Amino acid sequence: KLMSRKKQNTDFLVQGTILAVAGVIVRVIGLVYRVPLQNILGPDGAGLYNSAFSIYTILLLLSSYSLPLAVSKLVSSHVSMGEYRNTQRVFYTALAIAAVIGTVMGLICFLGAGIFANGVLKEEGTLIAIRALAPCIFIMAFLGVFRGFFQGLGTMIPTAVSQILEQIFNAIFSLIGAFLLMQAGLKTSQALGNAYGAAGGTIGTTVGALVALLFLIFVFFVYGQVLNRQIRRDEHRRLEAYEDIARMIVRIAAPVILSTTVYNISSVIDQAIFGHYIEGSYMSIWGIYSGIYLLLINVPIAISNALASSIIPTLTAAVTRRDRGTILSSIHLTVKFTMLIALPATVGLIVLGRPIVQMLFKEGVESGASMLVAGGFAVAFFSLSTVTNGILQGINRMMIPVRNALISLAVHVVILILCLFVFHMEIFGVVFANMTFGLMMCVLNARCIADILQYDQEYFRTFLLPAAASAVMGLACFGVYQLFHLITKSNTFSTILAIIVAVVVYAVLIMVLRAVSEEELYEFPMGGRLVRLARMMRLL
Repeated sequence: KLMSRKKQNTDFLVQGTILAVAGVIVRVIGLVYRVPLQNILGPDGAGLYNSAFSIYTILLLLSSYSLPLAVSKLVSSHVSMGEYRNTQRVFYTALAIAAVIGTVMGLICFLGAGIFANGVLKEEGTLIAIRALAPCIFIMAFLGVFRGFFQGLGTMIPTAVSQILEQIFNAIFSLIGAFLLMQAGLKTSQALGNAYGAAGGTIGTTVGALVALLFLIFVFFVYGQVLNRQIRRDEHRRLEAYEDIARMIVRIAAPVILSTTVYNISSVIDQAIFGHYIEGSYMSIWGIYSGIYLLLINVPIAISNALASSIIPTLTAAVTRRDRGTILSSIHLTVKFTMLIALPATVGLIVLGRPIVQMLFKEGVESGASMLVAGGFAVAFFSLSTVTNGILQGINRMMIPVRNALISLAVHVVILILCLFVFHMEIFGVVFANMTFGLMMCVLNARCIADILQYDQEYFRTFLLPAAASAVMGLACFGVYQLFHLITKSNTFSTILAIIVAVVVYAVLIMVLRAVSEEELYEFPMGGRLVRLARMMRLL
């Protein structure tokens, strides 16, 4: 049983790593294309682009964001019991739900664009970009069902490949669309150029989603032969009614919709409050906040999103089997793996925030760098809160993240109002309030997990030792950057070298400080190779 548990832990970490690597690749591609996109659009155009996306994100959350999780949980539960006929029924029911909600939300996005632009964002220039995103909402509903189906089967590879394909096509067509439409709009006026450019930048989102969907449809038809054989061997006679499956999907999806909507609506609320605080147009500073600060901190957070997605099927299957040992060991490894990545990323962005922004962007360097330095801790807070959300969803406590998100949002709004209207912190008030939301979610989720599972979180080797290693790493990479920048006068060379040194120093310190045991290292992806490498370097 112990060997089986270790295999399950390794399997979900391997699958999580596949999705995490894909997530990092996607974020890197996103960073690669968003940098020139930000430079093409400028702060004002980027502000319109990101504002339109905030509306699109909320509508996407309400329509299909929760479908992968709901489908994944139900498929995983049925597969663990060998009920392949019911697995097929889950898939077909989810497709029908996707068709309905995708159509409804797509129409709301297109027909309600004027209300969103003028009434919510108070920026008419976002109208065209919001309408341009409407078809993508319809496509993403189906894409979510296919991804959830494969994740429920225990493989993250189709999702990972589809995400990379989606981002590649997104990058290409976003840059082409933004450049061509902005040039067309500039022939009339700067304002129209900004609006057209923002709309052009959204074209790639739809094209990328369509390519990803076509890829997963192809994979599904290839896998269909395997599924048909499993169905023929399925001896379970109880077939669940489509209506019952639909109710289960809604029952699972509804709390996730609520929690993720609260999670993400904070951005829209922030923008609305900030817009009332600032006199005149605020698109330029908001473009820097959303296009530089949020873009960069979301790169390492992608790993936590991947781990959260991969642990849910594992926990769901363990809960179905009532396997407490697998549940607790999976949580321990997931939290530990998350913090091993999130803490050095936090310190790295704080220490090298200014050089990184200077290396990547043409405009908004000073403001963007200052936001990163001031708000880098958001990486650690949101990484941990994302994973703990996934843990609670995986153990079927779906409403707890909703409640915790509502409490965190209330605290977040109060702090934001104080930061802006009392302390006049300007955009840094938004940065600080945003960090507070993530911190509150961490504390509330951790307390709930401990109470529900009687789970005692290990702190010294999970948090304190990686934090100490990250602090030393920060000093090392800061010193390397300053030294080589003084010698070469090249910001790009000095920054890249400092990042390489940071990775090496942190990896060595983690082993020297024994933050990870040999047994734990074996359970990580490619654990055997890591152990052999550590022994070769006499770190174990």
